[in-house]
Amino acid sequence: MALPDRDRVKMLDGINVGLDKTLNEALNTFPKTTKNTSIIALQYWIMRAISRRVKNMLDYATGQAEEAGIIFDGEKQPREPGKYDSIYYDTYVVTSLEVRKRTYKVDPIKLKEYLVSRKQVSEQDYDRAVLAVRVQNKLAHVFSVTLLNNNQ
Repeated sequence: MALPDRDRVKMLDGINVGLDKTLNEALNTFPKTTKNTSIIALQYWIMRAISRRVKNMLDYATGQAEEAGIIFDGEKQPREPGKYDSIYYDTYVVTSLEVRKRTYKVDPIKLKEYLVSRKQVSEQDYDRAVLAVRVQNKLAHVFSVTLLNNNQ
């Protein structure tokens, strides 16, 4: 017996209404401002705070789900790549799994040590080759936001 659609929608609406209410209540506790950017910055800070809390709650729920056998630790109990339907199934919830193929990366320092130690390439030639074929990753932009108090 599955959860009726109306109950599922009601549950999701409750989550969304609760989140909206939390955001609005938090915004209403701050002094009024005429700067639109202040409200946007406050929303950003509030949502980051909520996000951290939700991540902690998810980490806890993940541990509980592992202990209950609903999911498992993929590092301790790896499965072969592929899709697994219904690794957990009960009246209202189905947990499925997709194991994606492993990707590999080359450790350039180990590769250099390997090639140079076997006299297959000189250290200088290796360094020139790496410079010729390297590709830049995108810059990581990590934003942090702090709610200021009277002491700052």
